[in-house]
Amino acid sequence: MTKTHEIFDAPPDGFAMAPVHPSEVLQEEIAARGLTAHALGLKLRAPANRLTEIIAASAAFLPIRPCASAATSAPAPRSG
Repeated sequence: MTKTHEIFDAPPDGFAMAPVHPSEVLQEEIAARGLTAHALGLKLRAPANRLTEIIAASAAFLPIRPCASAATSAPAPRSG
């Protein structure tokens, strides 16, 4: 039986996976789901042009955080 801590241990030589650019993963996911960058952007509430830039590999990859703008646009608390 495998011990729990052994499941999470990395092999001594590392994992045998080549680095993958986020654009490759995003392209595969969009194709597999039959979506467009625009449709995915709507579902994620993220700008479609940002997704298109990532797919084209012309943009540096930074996480898309659409909720960050919601925190700054919250209504101000009422006084009194």
